[in-house]
Amino acid sequence: MQGHIPYRIWLPWDYNIPLVFWIISIHQIITSFFAAIIGAGTDALILALSLQTCAQLEIFESRLHKFIISKTVRDLGHTLSTSNKDEVGISECVHYHLSIY
Repeated sequence: MQGHIPYRIWLPWDYNIPLVFWIISIHQIITSFFAAIIGAGTDALILALSLQTCAQLEIFESRLHKFIISKTVRDLGHTLSTSNKDEVGISECVHYHLSIY
């Protein structure tokens, strides 16, 4: 490894001095390690956020489905009217949908 640093860079001084060479080489190796960790962490974060969003949308879909089923069962023998309970249910669904984004 003597004479060749891991990544070619421009330096305003001579890096052929052993102490300077090893300091620069160790710096480049540590920097590469942290760059790899940050890259992997960013990929994992994006995946986790997309999974969380998909899960929240599935929960929202389930709540709407249950709301529609309960309203249909409740209104089978009644005339069409909007009750306060329906407005509260729709309001909760809208609030939940807005909180996802």
